Amino acid sequence: MKKIILYNIILLLFSSCASSKYKSGIITYDINMDEAAKRQGMERNVGTQATVKFNKKYLHLKRNKNTPSNEFEIVDLKTGQLTQYVSVFNQNFAIKMEGESLPDLSELTMTEETKEIAGLPCKKATWTMNGQEAHVYLTDAIKPYFCPFTNQEYGFALEYQLNYPYGKFTYTAKEANFQKIDKRLLLPPEDYKNVTPLEYQKAIFNRKVKSFIGRDAPNFSLKSLDGKVVELQETKGKYILINFWFTTCPPCIKEIPDLNRLKRQYRNKNIEFWAITFSEEQKVRDFLVEHPFAFDVFADAKDITKIYEIASYPSTILIDPNGKIVAEQIGGKMKIFDKLETMIETHVK
Repeated sequence: MKKIILYNIILLLFSSCASSKYKSGIITYDINMDEAAKRQGMERNVGTQATVKFNKKYLHLKRNKNTPSNEFEIVDLKTGQLTQYVSVFNQNFAIKMEGESLPDLSELTMTEETKEIAGLPCKKATWTMNGQEAHVYLTDAIKPYFCPFTNQEYGFALEYQLNYPYGKFTYTAKEANFQKIDKRLLLPPEDYKNVTPLEYQKAIFNRKVKSFIGRDAPNFSLKSLDGKVVELQETKGKYILINFWFTTCPPCIKEIPDLNRLKRQYRNKNIEFWAITFSEEQKVRDFLVEHPFAFDVFADAKDITKIYEIASYPSTILIDPNGKIVAEQIGGKMKIFDKLETMIETHVK
């Protein structure tokens, strides 16, 4: 009889501990970023705070940007699947993040370091994201568990660092209110079209893009950051590969290492590599400190992007020695090096 009573007491205590975990609520995060991200204007594009609502099935995250935005994210807490919800051109898209659209991550490594965040005890873990070390502080006082881009069973992230090509961002919970959340507020909306990142890219870019293949390339004259003055019509006899980009464009930044590699591979060919941007010169110079670009770089070229009717970034065109546009790559691609290598091998003699 005593054993039965003791067993029931233990079971009661266990149940009490299990039920003490917070299962739903609203958490406000401060978003801090490094100087590289600030120089790229990410305070405006990303915002400085994010609001998270969650229950045992879903987590809803919305960044409080300084620009009008209907963007938000929903994480399926059972699978870790992240979906971004975006409204553009009067269309609603649900973009399922997968494959190469996700950052390169290592497994979490737990440490013994602890600290309190938003009134809750947390334990530190480390990982590498896109080749650089990052940290996350997890609490087991909240169940379900959550950590960006992972489906882990260590805890709920109240502080986490994200490393991207355009800067580092740290989300830190400053306030947590645990309450029942109406599940209807967290359910994935039905009026959004489910697409992959590539399908979304095509839907947006193909809407406004006009092909220039076969047409004479409009002439222009520009001065590079290194002081090199070029006029397109005076370069006849050479192939010109032009990349249109800007400093706060994540896919533009992501492909720069591949573009540098491309120039190295074809440096002895009869081809020049130009990078043209509407971004201001000083912002470009600051950007290049963090992200070296091997192309001849031309800034403050808004008029040129208008002449070429560039509607999506990054975009790349190839001009032949007669001044005709013979190939183009509209929008970023997952394997841009392969795409442009094929372009050059096909057309450059």
